[in-house]
Amino acid sequence: MNYSTFDERAPLISTNPFWTTDNEYRETNNAELPVCESTQLSTMQRSSNHSSILQQNEEKMIYISEELTEMKDMFGDLRDIVDDEQDVVDLIECGVHELKDNVVTGTEHLEKAEQNLKKLRCNRCVCFAILIIGIVLFLLYLWLTSDHHHRVL
Repeated sequence: MNYSTFDERAPLISTNPFWTTDNEYRETNNAELPVCESTQLSTMQRSSNHSSILQQNEEKMIYISEELTEMKDMFGDLRDIVDDEQDVVDLIECGVHELKDNVVTGTEHLEKAEQNLKKLRCNRCVCFAILIIGIVLFLLYLWLTSDHHHRVL
């Protein structure tokens, strides 16, 4: 698919007819002629001047038409690009939704793991305390049942 914004056809008008120099404007409108000479223009000169203005207006309309056609083609190309990329956008959107669900699930797992870790620490402390008490009781038992303890009494 061609996404070029340039038209391969040769344009009817090669330049923008709206960009005219001051001299061209004066020549078209006879601005530099004195008032008395401009009123003495022949009907043929006025007709020629009028047809020149009409020709310029026609060129301007053709230029605007070409610019609008090019703009229409550009919007058509943009629509084609958006249509072509819609599958990719949909895939990305689906991936984002899955990622969001995974983040929520992962957060729940981390909170549960934190609670389990707190319980485990507490259980380890209790087990360690029971172990120390058991060792102390065992040493006390050994000390009470040993021969050395009987001799002192």
